[in-house]
Amino acid sequence: CVESGAGAGPTGAEPRLSFSPKVDGLLLTGATNPMDGWDDLFAAAAGGGAAAPPPAAAGKRRADDGEPKKKKKKKKQVGKGASPGGGFPEFVQHLASLRSHLVSLLSPSPPSSPAAPYDEALPRLLRSFLPHPQNTPAHPLLSALLLLLPPPRDPPARLSLLAAADELYYTLYHHLLSLLPPRTITRDFSSLLSVPSPPHYFGGAPDSALAKTDPLAALHALHISESLLVLPSLSPPSSYVRAAKKTAALPPSPDVFSDAHHEVPLPLEVARYKDVHRRWPCHVYGYASWDGLDLGDFAEEFVDFGAGTGYLSNSLKLASLHITALDVSPPSASTLNEYHGSVSSHCAVARGVVKDIPAPTAGKRTALVLCYPCPDNDMGAAAAKRFLALGGQVVVHVGEHGGVTGTRELERVLAGMEMLGGTDCRRWGSDCARVEVFGRRGAREAGYEKDRGACGLLMCGGCGKEGGYRCRFARELVYCGEACWEGGRAERRERMRQVALPAGLEERMEWGDRWAVVDVEKMGARR
Repeated sequence: CVESGAGAGPTGAEPRLSFSPKVDGLLLTGATNPMDGWDDLFAAAAGGGAAAPPPAAAGKRRADDGEPKKKKKKKKQVGKGASPGGGFPEFVQHLASLRSHLVSLLSPSPPSSPAAPYDEALPRLLRSFLPHPQNTPAHPLLSALLLLLPPPRDPPARLSLLAAADELYYTLYHHLLSLLPPRTITRDFSSLLSVPSPPHYFGGAPDSALAKTDPLAALHALHISESLLVLPSLSPPSSYVRAAKKTAALPPSPDVFSDAHHEVPLPLEVARYKDVHRRWPCHVYGYASWDGLDLGDFAEEFVDFGAGTGYLSNSLKLASLHITALDVSPPSASTLNEYHGSVSSHCAVARGVVKDIPAPTAGKRTALVLCYPCPDNDMGAAAAKRFLALGGQVVVHVGEHGGVTGTRELERVLAGMEMLGGTDCRRWGSDCARVEVFGRRGAREAGYEKDRGACGLLMCGGCGKEGGYRCRFARELVYCGEACWEGGRAERRERMRQVALPAGLEERMEWGDRWAVVDVEKMGARR
């Protein structure tokens, strides 16, 4: 499921970075170095100085892995003294101009302002980064972008070009973040990078409160708004049905990372676009954000195990909550994290494995936070068991049940607890994550508030009973049988509209269609 840095996409037509296309950005592989071949590009971006060395490769880590390999730290210049013909700020400006041009072309109705013209300087600038024009490009993304320029007339091809340009921006931005000093990512570092942050680059107001306090939420709002503008009329419902039938014909995979049944089936060009805009915000920031559930109602102190960049931990800190953030491999300039690379963290994240989870503070309500726990090992289950054995009362789970996070063993642990509250995370298109708060049996009687709107593990949205069937296009919707499926058509139609699926698709979906309904147990969705 993991493609090499110089590999090709699902059809072999589009080179991709070394990221899995099947899990919504869940895994950043260490099989190959995702920055190979960028030395010349970043030397130009730094104004002709010495190129920054690419990060060392890092294999998949487990709870019992040894210490990660260290690499020498070097002082690097970022975004200073950009050369006139190849500076990074200028390059990003050209990419932004291309993006504006493509979005205006893809919009079904005439824009309120004249469309941005095509930037003829971009292909010349791309070629200036190559050692020799006739040789293989320094990186497959440069090659992909050059092959797709100038913008084609075919709308699906234009969307593929937009995805390639956005992938290039995110790749460069992610690399530059890895050069920042620790924990500077939450400050105003535009003077360090001389480039816009993702919320600003993709059209948001740079000084908006949301972009500063929750950039992941700001990016989600921008992406959904743009998707609703350009996607619904791009491909007909029949192309989605074909993609779903192709997926339904695949056997279930024992490897959760490569199981296509965890994905919403989309036409290839739409899948590429959606993948870029789900995967990269995960690598740069974190995996989830939500509205409507205040974790401070359930605990006073939190232990965030598997904190990654510390994005969620920092959100809790901003809410004046006490948080201890731990990760097996905290991302830093000297350590590659398999999900986030070496970006600067949002807050202090200590190195720690399951045995390092601290005991709850006496007299304090303490909660363990598991945000997108690993699906290929039982570290999340082991963390929950240790925390409860130490006297912990509350576990906050952020992720999917029977999906791309956690394991069957973790689900057993949570199913033995009592649901205290929950809400849906923001939907990007393929994910069905929720934030749910679990307490020991009897915790409600101990004073915790009860959220009557929260559902349990894979509960039918129609009747509230246990459900084992998931809608393939709106994966958050679970059913127990045909009656609840038929009764949920209006809600299903609205959920599909909210993530820019085309009108008329839901009407084609029937209960007996394997391409429309996933049997969670048969499809191997529970490990």
